[in-house]
Amino acid sequence: MGSSEECLKIINSLIQEFEQVAKGEGVSFSYLLLDKLKDNWQMPHHPSMWYDLQNKKRTEIDAINGAISKLGKKHNIATPCNDMITSLIRIIEKN
Repeated sequence: MGSSEECLKIINSLIQEFEQVAKGEGVSFSYLLLDKLKDNWQMPHHPSMWYDLQNKKRTEIDAINGAISKLGKKHNIATPCNDMITSLIRIIEKN
């Protein structure tokens, strides 16, 4: 994921939405999170959500990106990237 410029743009948009929602919740936010994510992308492993999808299990999408979307609505903050990712994963879960 980290080697794709397009993917990095999406990740940056997701993180920006996280930051806006965190501020709305009164939570401090650090872009060190993005650096930690990039470090983990170099490791040869799949995220837990990938394993859930492979095993036809429900993922934690609602607790992660779905929660950002929900909190965004609470604070009138647009979260189009998190909304889209949440919807796409829900579609995959159903199929």
